[in-house]
Amino acid sequence: MKRWLVCAFAAVFLLVGGCAATADAPQPPTTDGFSCRVTADYDGLAFVGDLRRETGKSLTLTVTDPATLSGLTLAWDGKSLTAAMHGITATVDANSIPQAAVMPLLLNVLDTAAKLTDGGEKTADGLSFSGEWDGYQYTLVSDPETGNLISLTVPSAPLTLTFSNFHPLSPS
Repeated sequence: MKRWLVCAFAAVFLLVGGCAATADAPQPPTTDGFSCRVTADYDGLAFVGDLRRETGKSLTLTVTDPATLSGLTLAWDGKSLTAAMHGITATVDANSIPQAAVMPLLLNVLDTAAKLTDGGEKTADGLSFSGEWDGYQYTLVSDPETGNLISLTVPSAPLTLTFSNFHPLSPS
């Protein structure tokens, strides 16, 4: 009987201890299935927009500022880029889009970051992940408690994004 009680208590302590350790583990960055607001600077062009990343290879950006670009929607699926504004739509094949253009670069960096296994580095800004895609070094920072993205920097593009109002999408 005593042996059974000792085993039961040991099991409870192991389970409780395991739960506490898991709660302290940082969440990986959410790189798929989210919507958010982005404030961006791409090679001197500053803009603000609403970004939506569906699960898989799709990314949609609707520019809200500056006023001259407000309403521009860019949709990238890895095969083509569709731009729509004021009822006019144009689609361009992926082979005609530079890899350093905002949409392909962002999608590919997010896909590459999703494969990182190093766990990131805790910094004052959040959980920082550094990586490379097609020769472009990047740093992605996320909230260690939620996995919500905070910022992305690709110095050689040059591209800087700040994420806000971040919402993971519900699985469909």
